[in-house]
This record gives sequence, structure tokens and C-alpha cells, in this order.
Amino acid sequence: MENATKALLIAAAVLIAILLISLGIVVMRQGTSAVQDAGSGLDSAAIEQFNGKFSGYEGDHKSTTQVNALLREVCSHNLQEAATGTKRFVEISASGIVTQATSASSAARVSGSDYYKVTCNFAGSGIVNKITISK
Repeated sequence: MENATKALLIAAAVLIAILLISLGIVVMRQGTSAVQDAGSGLDSAAIEQFNGKFSGYEGDHKSTTQVNALLREVCSHNLQEAATGTKRFVEISASGIVTQATSASSAARVSGSDYYKVTCNFAGSGIVNKITISK
């Protein structure tokens, strides 16, 4: 009878240990997913900030001045990306001419008094990687 009592106590201790380990694993998984969710929120904020530099110029009926400001912004951005080494360049496609602004001398300009349509294209990561300018 004494041995049976000890066996039941040992079995109960093993079950409680398994229960505590399972509970610990569940808590760890929930904590990890919460941290990952918070990290992805920061990523989406960074993407919005990145795209915000260019999305204000997007749309129909953009003036030459607005398009030139966009081209200067892209050139400045690409110079900064080249200097920091992140290399998230934004490509410009304007009237069939594709320009990747990597130096101050390669900044394109639009002349005349026409109005343009500006469209932002996005990479798989959700950031602007190409801007198309057409009449």
C-alpha cells in the first residue's frame, strides 16, 4: 500500500511538471508573436515614411515645377542611399528614358509648361522602387 501511494505521488508530480512545461511553452510563443507583431508595426511605419517622400507627387495633372521637385527629391534620395549603402534606389521612367539618379549631375529635368501624370510602382516589400512620368 505504501508503494502504491508513492507511485501515485510520483505520477502526480510528473503530470504537474509536464503541465508547467506546456504552460511555459504557450507563454513563450505568445510573447514571441507579440514581439514580432510590434516589429512588423515598426516596419510598416518605416515603409510609410519612405513612401511618403514620393507619394505626395503622385497623380494626374502635375505641373512641370512639381515634376522637377520630384526629380530633385529622387536624386537627393538616391545620393543618400548610395552614401549609406542601403541601395534602395528609386528609378525614374520619363517619356521612355529611364534614369537612375546616383549623382548630382544626373538629376533629370522636365522643361516646358505641360502637365504630367506621375505613378508610383512598388517593390514586393511595399516600398516605392520606380516612378513613371508620362504626359
